[in-house]
Amino acid sequence: MKTWFFNADFEKSLFESPFEPFQSLALNQEFEYLINYLHPDDQIYTLKNYDDEFSYRFEKITGKSFKTTQDKKNVQAWGQNYNVDVRVKELQSKTILLKFKDLGLIQHEVQLIDHPRELEEGYIYKFPYSFSGLGHYQYPQDKTKCESALKNHLLIKEKKLNRVSDFSTLIENNQVLCCYENFVDRRFQYKGTRITPENPVKSQHELYQKMLKEVFQLIRFYPGVCSLDSFYYLEDEQVKLQPISEINMRKSMGYFTYRFKEKYFPNEQYVHFLLSTKKLKTENSSQVFSLSPENNKFQAYFLVGSNSDQLDELAQHY
Repeated sequence: MKTWFFNADFEKSLFESPFEPFQSLALNQEFEYLINYLHPDDQIYTLKNYDDEFSYRFEKITGKSFKTTQDKKNVQAWGQNYNVDVRVKELQSKTILLKFKDLGLIQHEVQLIDHPRELEEGYIYKFPYSFSGLGHYQYPQDKTKCESALKNHLLIKEKKLNRVSDFSTLIENNQVLCCYENFVDRRFQYKGTRITPENPVKSQHELYQKMLKEVFQLIRFYPGVCSLDSFYYLEDEQVKLQPISEINMRKSMGYFTYRFKEKYFPNEQYVHFLLSTKKLKTENSSQVFSLSPENNKFQAYFLVGSNSDQLDELAQHY
């Protein structure tokens, strides 16, 4: 039996020093139980206590007991190893956007800034080394945060685009596993993943294929799991493709969704994993499955439908 640790602090470990790994912190505890669904015969290292109600729901889905330990012996990081090739660090940093622009994959303005006088409306400002969706600021709403960040760090200045849909390409061992739609809020924080038979790459396929070719050259040394974030945006009354916005050099929520579907719902074509701060009493049915402990800040649900419209109808309750 293996002992896993959910390291949502992977980016922090890459870019902050000194860093002590394998700390059972609140952020890691929010999502660590997801590992058990994919590896129900294994255990997770955690200092959190899980109640009987959650353990009962877990066993109904998996057929196995929920297992934890407070012993750090032989613990393994799940999302990504803490000690990685320096090239992983370079790819995980959002400064990779500058390289993508040089390759012709980004058409709009992207630059590094170091002074508040370079702040202006109509742009997004990203901390280069933050967790996906965090450290994204807008001006003037986040004027104070931007100015404070610039005292000690560079920020990436990127034109704000009118996004209409987000999707990711999941890769493992240098092979594309699938493409799936992502859902984010207005501050670009992750809210869910949907997998359907429809390809989310709806247009500009040549630009998308060019991006894949360039990225595979960059990650050819890397045999692990990563995902490539992309989106469509509206400009001049035309829908255009931003083929790459960042690379996640680790297992993501999209990876969890894909593996959970393959393990428990291999014959279902329309599924949706979502995170919500709404704490609704949900009796697991053939369409809705509550995965998280009730005392977590983020509640996780897995929805199964016969088509995208039905998933939309189910998701609106959460």
